[in-house]
Amino acid sequence: MQPGPGVPGPRARPLVTRGLCQCPLEDRRTCQDEQTGPRGPAHLWEAVQGVPKRLVLTNGVHGTQMDPPEIWKDRLAWMDHWLRGVDGGFGTLSQKRTSVVTLLEMHRQGGVLASNGRKVSRTFPLEDTRWTSWYLHGDGSLSTTPPRRKNRPATSPAPAASPGATSWGRRRARP
Repeated sequence: MQPGPGVPGPRARPLVTRGLCQCPLEDRRTCQDEQTGPRGPAHLWEAVQGVPKRLVLTNGVHGTQMDPPEIWKDRLAWMDHWLRGVDGGFGTLSQKRTSVVTLLEMHRQGGVLASNGRKVSRTFPLEDTRWTSWYLHGDGSLSTTPPRRKNRPATSPAPAASPGATSWGRRRARP
């Protein structure tokens, strides 16, 4: 895994891999594709273990993770809970609660960014995630039906050991 957005770099990795992170972790991320969501931010969130954690995901531009009132109020509740002792419902250090909030489709409403709703979970991937395998078939179609036999696409090169084969896998007629 290469360091990058949401992926711990060489300096941060020991905090995660050696269990040196001993404080509550809050991570907020914005992605342009709210249907599939980002995986980068979740890698760090998944790697840190043994502490209370909160992951907040939404779509939109970079500032979206801070500007909308429902996001900064959530952030304020998290900070007040851990820094000022104001009960925000996030549990105790020893309880090690985790929570994930996904804000659905951010949009302007009366000049203020707001979501179309929120999905709350204890884990990421979300608890009700249903994994579905999709298969690309030789004819270029995509479906959930596994291929019946292994087909090579018509444009795949033939193995070099195949006598009489052209570079595109079709046999030539022998003289």
